[in-house]
Amino acid sequence: MRFLPAAAAALFLAAVFAGCSSESEKKPADSGGGGTTATTDKPADKPADKPDEKPAAKPKTVPLGEEEAALRQMLSGDFDNEMKAYESLMAANAASPMCDYYWSRYMEAADFADDDVTEEIVRATDRLLPKGLHPLAEAHARNYRMLVARGKGKIADAEKEAVELGFVRDWFLCGPFDNESETGFKNVYGPEKDSGLDKEHEGKHGANRWFRSAARASFGEVDMAQLFRLASDVCAYAAAYVKSDATKPVALRLASDGATKVWVNGKLALTSDCYRQAGFDQDAAGAVLEKGWNVILVKVCQKGGGEDTKNLEDLSWEFGLRLTEPDGRKLAGWESEGDLARAKGLKVSERSGVEAPKVETGSEGVLVENVKAKSDDALSRARLAFLKLHRHELDENDRGARDLLREAVKIADGEPVFWLWLGSAEEAKNRRLPALHKAMDLSPGSALILCKEGELHQGQIDDKAKMRFEEALAARKGMVMARMDLAQLYARRGGVWVNEAKKIYQGIIKDFPNHGIAKADLARMSNDAPVEQTKWLEERLAGWGLDFGVRGQLIGVYRRTGEFAKAIALCDGRLAMQPFDVNAHMLAASIHESRGEWDKATARYRAALAISPENISAMIAAANCAISAEKNDEAVKWLGDALAVRPNQPDVTKRLRSLKPKEKEFWRGYEVELKPYLDAAKAARKQGDESATYLFKHDAVFVNENGTCNYFTQQVIKLHDDKAANDFRFASAIGGHFDTFSGGRAEFRTAKLIRPDGTEVEGERREGQWSCRFPNPNAGDVIVMEFQMEESGEPRYKGYFGLLLPLQPEFQPVANAKITLVHPETKPIYHEAVRFNSKPEITQKDKTLITTWEIANIGYIQDEPAMPAFYETVPYLHFSTFKTWQDVGEWFSGLVKDRFEASEEMKVEVKKAVAGAKTKMEKIEALYQLMVSRTRYEALGLENHAYLPFKASETFERHYGDCKDTATLFVTMMREAGEEANMVLIRTNSGGAIATGLPSMKVFDHCIAWVPDAGNGKGMFVDGTARYYSVKDLPSMDQGALVFIVRQDDKAAAQISDWLPPEMNARQRVITVTIKEDGSATVVEKGTVTGMDAGQMRSRFQEGAKREKEWESWYNRTFDSVKVNKLSFNDLSNYNLPVEYTAEYSVPHFARKEGRGVVIRPSLFPSKMLENYGQLSERQHDLLLEFPRTRSEKVIFELPAGWKARSLPAAVDRDTPLGAFHLKARADGNRIEVESGMTLKAPRIPKGDYKAWRDFAGEIDRAQDDEIVIEPEK
Repeated sequence: MRFLPAAAAALFLAAVFAGCSSESEKKPADSGGGGTTATTDKPADKPADKPDEKPAAKPKTVPLGEEEAALRQMLSGDFDNEMKAYESLMAANAASPMCDYYWSRYMEAADFADDDVTEEIVRATDRLLPKGLHPLAEAHARNYRMLVARGKGKIADAEKEAVELGFVRDWFLCGPFDNESETGFKNVYGPEKDSGLDKEHEGKHGANRWFRSAARASFGEVDMAQLFRLASDVCAYAAAYVKSDATKPVALRLASDGATKVWVNGKLALTSDCYRQAGFDQDAAGAVLEKGWNVILVKVCQKGGGEDTKNLEDLSWEFGLRLTEPDGRKLAGWESEGDLARAKGLKVSERSGVEAPKVETGSEGVLVENVKAKSDDALSRARLAFLKLHRHELDENDRGARDLLREAVKIADGEPVFWLWLGSAEEAKNRRLPALHKAMDLSPGSALILCKEGELHQGQIDDKAKMRFEEALAARKGMVMARMDLAQLYARRGGVWVNEAKKIYQGIIKDFPNHGIAKADLARMSNDAPVEQTKWLEERLAGWGLDFGVRGQLIGVYRRTGEFAKAIALCDGRLAMQPFDVNAHMLAASIHESRGEWDKATARYRAALAISPENISAMIAAANCAISAEKNDEAVKWLGDALAVRPNQPDVTKRLRSLKPKEKEFWRGYEVELKPYLDAAKAARKQGDESATYLFKHDAVFVNENGTCNYFTQQVIKLHDDKAANDFRFASAIGGHFDTFSGGRAEFRTAKLIRPDGTEVEGERREGQWSCRFPNPNAGDVIVMEFQMEESGEPRYKGYFGLLLPLQPEFQPVANAKITLVHPETKPIYHEAVRFNSKPEITQKDKTLITTWEIANIGYIQDEPAMPAFYETVPYLHFSTFKTWQDVGEWFSGLVKDRFEASEEMKVEVKKAVAGAKTKMEKIEALYQLMVSRTRYEALGLENHAYLPFKASETFERHYGDCKDTATLFVTMMREAGEEANMVLIRTNSGGAIATGLPSMKVFDHCIAWVPDAGNGKGMFVDGTARYYSVKDLPSMDQGALVFIVRQDDKAAAQISDWLPPEMNARQRVITVTIKEDGSATVVEKGTVTGMDAGQMRSRFQEGAKREKEWESWYNRTFDSVKVNKLSFNDLSNYNLPVEYTAEYSVPHFARKEGRGVVIRPSLFPSKMLENYGQLSERQHDLLLEFPRTRSEKVIFELPAGWKARSLPAAVDRDTPLGAFHLKARADGNRIEVESGMTLKAPRIPKGDYKAWRDFAGEIDRAQDDEIVIEPEK
């Protein structure tokens, strides 16, 4: 929580606050609407009024009072002079309740200035505070001074301001309690009934006791997300014991980001039922402190998923409370108790019966009364809306700002400031953009409005955003906001544009040497220049220490460069500024661990737990640290503590089991001496396009009798270039497909980076993690990893074991590979070698079989877009305990034999669903509809549930399950309906085609159902996870896939499923476009969709209330500012019907102006075939096209009266083995018809056919891009 005006909160949260005190000297002063007129995308010249039409009413304006000049300076982008104007207004109205409104406006101007104005704001408070500001305005100023003191590391000064502000800083805490579905606010939990600190209350997961964190709320904020083990869909209580020297009326002033209640001595004093971003003094209420001890109880709720109203996610959970005089002045004569033991013995005073006072609410209160009293007061409505926008950001229950501004623009539709603010208050882009356009009409060339429109387009229509930013710079030269926006746009584009972004940032820093945000952004793009990067980060942090993003980045830099003391100091600085920041201790502990400083790391974990006593992450991390330090007894204690907090933690339980003493490591005797490969690495050079070479890769797999396994790997890797250096900052040691690893010990034995000069740098790793971080690797370095994984989890059913082990990670070449398979001779393991030839050596030792493969010179594989999946390209070994597919069928059938259980309710629903069905297909459709309408897909756990479904009756009752569960449910329902059905194991085509010579469970990643004799008698696959799809529309991932219809006879075999023909994935559209002379258009679109696109449309448009908004969002990717007038669908809840729809929508900028006419394209939705499927001039791999499909489109362009087409696109009619395309256009008076169609006949283009494919794709693009110019006949 940042108890700030929104502008300063944005600074703290997103590092976007910046400004400059000297910019006004570099820009032309302008107090008018915006300076130089800029071009907009609306037509500049409007047709003259017809003689019989009334002239348009003149826009109505209202006086803006004494802030008129400041607001005009805002529009022009002259933010420095705007700041001066608002400072003058504060000085002239120091004692007025409106003073805090002027403070908020001043802070927004500082935010817009977008360079470092921090010190200027502090100087302004030095000038203003002696003038006797209104108490609430003074509080805002002091709160900012506190923030700056924290940011500068002046902690004592910051705490002094917190005391002056009256923050309660000593709290006792209890929780968490349940807030599922936001019920916690109304529910009455134990602390509300009895707030005694010695009481225990049943919470969300067991008993909750009151505790005192080692961290104090030094600056007023209590970060509850750091204090409780659960911080999603929960609520918790905080209690403060406050001693007053007399009975006195007080004001409670609250900041909170969740629904909150406050009681004083058991009496409810304040409620705030909203979820938002916390900000300074958001709510206020009166209360009475009795003489003696008082208890203030606060309940704060947190809503899971974040408070998301503007595509923002706030996962925080925090609050702060100030005590003041009712008029806002400092409250004297009180203190709080911070010791839990002493507080338990305190006697709370009886309530005296004194009435709670009415409290001063400053400008917000004044404006609320003005709005109530005057229905035509547009200015008060706009000002109140501004305060709501900036003090209650993300409050999803409060749309008051938007509604107030809509009223304001009705009263005064000629005021650009009101339209500008409305553009911020509206939620949807298609409403925000027209508001900004209206503001621009009223204030042509406003640099600020141009920037705001550009920001709205940014990330969606970047070219338009760029144009707006450039127009803003033309309107106001040197405008930092526009320069920053433009630089961020370039940085996001990447590639050569990054250099353009760097130039802009460097120019800003040259003009404004203290511009911290520019330095931070420049640093993020300077990974290739570590010295310069460090300089920018250090300078940014010196200017603003609360930029925790930069602080974290600089910690990472120091870790890479080995400056660990500096990294630790930054962690400590973070703690000083944020006392509840458990993660700062955790980060410092990880640094100590990476250096083998186990005792220091443990001390940090203990410090973290002193702040957050039930922090399970800290307990488990401390256990891992103890294991690394070979202190297993300590690890057992830490893991026991974690289980005491939350007993149901299988991984922790298994880890405890794995800590039993071992005679020796399982891999001893199988390791390889690495020195020859390290010597070879010195001479290794880049041979082609590879960025790294594995000089040696050894994978040893030890299979246990129960199907679990242990794994040991040794790897020596030479980094050839900067790409490899970047890629191997984090390196995974896992070379196999261990996705069913059920828990146990996993740790690096060796993880180091060897520099060309022989210097060795230890990698940062932690026990239990499969990847390691290497500090600042460079081209020429050699990475050495030795890693072990010992599985101690649940045995596999009947001891099954399967593994896919690639020989070649990351497509990089491997000079020498060795694979060792060790297993009991009583447990046969079959293998299949794919894409390599190497005869294995088999030996026997102590009733153990040892099989070894050695392979040399595995070549580099070129990575390409839309190429076949990993296992279609690399050499690999496949291990399995199964010899035949019949073995697989018997194993899986035995595993699931008791899963096909139907409950009585299920039998009733099945009978009801198929009551009217006359054919097998009708039964399939009815039961599929029943299943997908009531059962949602949800991925579930591993271990044996990687293969074992829940019973059908369980899945039916709880309405969710994973793929195995839904397949089991559908098979059971079909059998209840008297029809045969089977389970199907499937490897979706996204996993790539795989060799089937070795039967195995490991190759499968999905489960569906099979109904024999259905689907024209050929049999039919049914995917129960494919919600929103017709039962006939098998999802594309299941087509062309490896499937095994589970059976137990000698006919059991894997096969490849068919692809649905293109006509089953069809989209047909008839579109009528009525074009107006200004290039705008009204579009009526009627469509019928089947197959894959139909499922996507059902999913997207299922909720009727959101359909129009969703359509506009979807089509705004093609057009700009689409507005839906009418939209209708057929029954989208019946998935067995094609999707049919009719849409009427307006497109303001449909056609491009050119000379006397406009330009249109023959296709509204060009396929962009080369961009999507033909980027490369040639390929080494096949090209994947998703699925076969067909599209047909008839577009009727209705032209303005007296207009005609200057020319029409040439007709095209191509039919090739890969696809077909046709386009034909004809004109009839002021009407043009274009008919086109496209069919992609196959899901994959063989690399030998790629040139022909690319020619075909280019022909489609050219035809769809062939422009039609329409113009008046005369």
